[in-house]
Amino acid sequence: MASASRWRADYPATPTPSPRGRGRGRGRGQPQRVQSQESTPAPPSAMPFRASSRPPVTPQSSPSRRMVLMASVSRSGGIEKDGDDLKDEKVQEEYRVYIQGKLDAFWSKYVRRPDETDEQARQRVDAQENLLILFRKLREGIIASKRVDAFSDEVYASSLYLSILFDSPRNTSATVSVVLSYLRTRSPPQSQSLALVCLLERLVAPYPSQSDFHTSLAGIPPPCFPPECAERRWVRDLARYLRTGNYTRVERTVRRIPLLEDPLADKTVRHIVAALQTKARESAWRTIRTAYREVTLEVSGAWLLRSLFLVPVREDEGVDARMEGLGLEDVLEHWLEGESGKGNAVKKEGTGKWGLSRPR
Repeated sequence: MASASRWRADYPATPTPSPRGRGRGRGRGQPQRVQSQESTPAPPSAMPFRASSRPPVTPQSSPSRRMVLMASVSRSGGIEKDGDDLKDEKVQEEYRVYIQGKLDAFWSKYVRRPDETDEQARQRVDAQENLLILFRKLREGIIASKRVDAFSDEVYASSLYLSILFDSPRNTSATVSVVLSYLRTRSPPQSQSLALVCLLERLVAPYPSQSDFHTSLAGIPPPCFPPECAERRWVRDLARYLRTGNYTRVERTVRRIPLLEDPLADKTVRHIVAALQTKARESAWRTIRTAYREVTLEVSGAWLLRSLFLVPVREDEGVDARMEGLGLEDVLEHWLEGESGKGNAVKKEGTGKWGLSRPR
């Protein structure tokens, strides 16, 4: 709340009577009563506002309202009142706390469920997009202030991970470009995780093209992503097997996802790998339908599960044990039934075989 002296500087000590009420009512023609400047001023909340305008929103008026109405640096261009607030490091940190409160409320309210209605999905997506907008505004302030420290590291990382977890390609593409540029000037503690996530996104978004992936990999400085680090070797192997169409090797590589220390980063990697599996599954399925006229689930079930990336990624179990324990034969059967509806497979009743249709 602004001090009384500041409010006195903004408003005259002697209240000016409203033109509407001049010369009317009781006391008409009597001299106006003048308030002594030595009298005790009214508290700031009771000070009169100009009748012609609404109360101005000042940085001191209400912290929460200030966060809600925080101007974007890119949109205000320094012209709007308080348009440059997010260039201030203290304001940036306050704004990050505000965003975290919104994010905590989101996690407690929204959980993606298979039975989610269209309206629930719309509300969840709207909330996700609003959070990403808040992070974008904060990034703009950090970039404008040329801030490079642990705080900026965390903001860039959180922005990247959430844009991927929220399945927002537009925000993800913009954030990846910013993070890759950031990594060229700084090697933060989580640089290997950031580089890995960025490179996986470069594999998924333009799949099957890998030109963006190789360009981005070459542009990351070695201190951020050393040639000997496990994450770099893993993602290069994954890209090579995808490029050559060796889907058996792809499946084995996916089951060796590097374990990251940051839980949010680890969750993001698994999420984006699942998206990559979905795209690779389409290519693998097309190859299988080209090469085979039919498959027998009793003989080829385990191979199909691996080749189509239908086996859950669990490090400590063998494929056969997981098939028995998790009912993956039913998973494969259900998946093939879905393909049957598309005209890609036909079940031969009583034989355990499925006929396959050639891709057009």
